[in-house]
Amino acid sequence: MVYQIGDTLSIRVYLDDVSYFQDMTISYLKDDLLVTCGHCLPENSKLWFGHTIYTSGFETDNEGEEIGVVKIYPSLLHLFSGKFNNMEVRLNRDRLVEKTKLYLVNNGVKVPGKILANIRNQIRTGPITLNNLTIYHSVNKLNCPYFLVYGIRENKDQKTNERLINETRTVFNINPKQYDNIMTYTLSLPNYSGSPWLQRSGSYCSHVGIHIGKTIGYAVTGKTLRISEVAYLKPIIYHKQ
Repeated sequence: MVYQIGDTLSIRVYLDDVSYFQDMTISYLKDDLLVTCGHCLPENSKLWFGHTIYTSGFETDNEGEEIGVVKIYPSLLHLFSGKFNNMEVRLNRDRLVEKTKLYLVNNGVKVPGKILANIRNQIRTGPITLNNLTIYHSVNKLNCPYFLVYGIRENKDQKTNERLINETRTVFNINPKQYDNIMTYTLSLPNYSGSPWLQRSGSYCSHVGIHIGKTIGYAVTGKTLRISEVAYLKPIIYHKQ
């Protein structure tokens, strides 16, 4: 098996008196360097495929950087590819605007979304309206800049639909019964942290950011309530140690 961008690897995390295995998603690969999110790579991790060069970790002074970098062992480089579906992946250098279409990749699954906003300065936590979508801003330790992306794939699962409606009712104090039509849009599962968000750019893909987490948002058009998960994407910013 050859691991590519968006695939997961098992790592072992050690605590004082116990250890456990968890998945870590490959967000980006360049030569012998592998990049993932910081909270996906705890400082006390043991890796079978390489050694940690740097991680911002979790609950550390640098956790807002949200980046982990691993140097792959030379003997195992043949097991890794920096491509996605045989397409080259490059770090994005373009200025991306609202409604630019992206997709999250996790183990071959592609989830579409569109850019809501490029956050360059810290915003307050709690409900805030950005470009006609009211979100509950909750990931308050993430360093700027970062992107917010909303879902565009309509959800068809009844249980997920009920969960999102209930969450919207609780978070925003909205009564769903006042609307004739409710549409919900999903983005990811809890284990998707570290997944890459990509943009198709001709013959290659642009890596826009690392999936860090998500919140919820809503918009009202007439008697229609639209509820969407909203993702936090951190562009890769790494200064060699």
